[in-house]
Amino acid sequence: MARVAPRFCFHIVSLFPEAMDAYFSASVLGRARKRGVIAVRYYNPKDFEPNPKKRIDDIPYGGGPGMVLRPEPVLRAVDAALRRIRDRKQSRVWFFSPAGEQFTGQMARATVARARHLVLICGRYEGVDERVRVITRAKRVSVGSYVLSGGELAAMVVADVCARFVPGVLGKSESLEEKRVASPSVYTRPAELVWKRKRYRVPEVLRSGNHAAIDVWRKEAAEKERAKRDKKTNFS
Repeated sequence: MARVAPRFCFHIVSLFPEAMDAYFSASVLGRARKRGVIAVRYYNPKDFEPNPKKRIDDIPYGGGPGMVLRPEPVLRAVDAALRRIRDRKQSRVWFFSPAGEQFTGQMARATVARARHLVLICGRYEGVDERVRVITRAKRVSVGSYVLSGGELAAMVVADVCARFVPGVLGKSESLEEKRVASPSVYTRPAELVWKRKRYRVPEVLRSGNHAAIDVWRKEAAEKERAKRDKKTNFS
């Protein structure tokens, strides 16, 4: 019987694929991989470096601290990923950078709707030679206004968010949860928690069984948290 192609495939160019595979093998994503709904493939630039010493970095032109990933092994790794994609129009290539476009759920949804393959280039050290982005026409993407030690964490964030929009990844209960109004505050048993002589109760509405009222409460709670966050941002 012919093997059915995954609905979406993540191609990750990284020096440390082992740092990500445990995450991609667990929980929701792990089950989706086992069922063949999504695929995660790794391309280590060191595997595409012919030099026996496997040195894939060098000092930056113009001076500065740290080392920069050389373009050739990274480009060969990206090429290896693209060769596995029959229809290039169904692929996107992203290059992680704090200066990139802010990654959002809306961006993830649009990407999954328009493509079936996402190539993610993970930098390390002081980054990847800029010519890699130019040659591959990769989109600069940022997961936040901060600097990470490498792009692996960013790749896991992107893959997790995107995968949730792939049909068949989420189970029925998880799909229902995605559609509910998100609230920053969640509770479980006991209904009344006694901690260091103080009592902390679950909001009565959450115990009422009235789902319409619960959705209203969650929406209002989310709006209050957003207002607090916006206020802090405006005064920071």
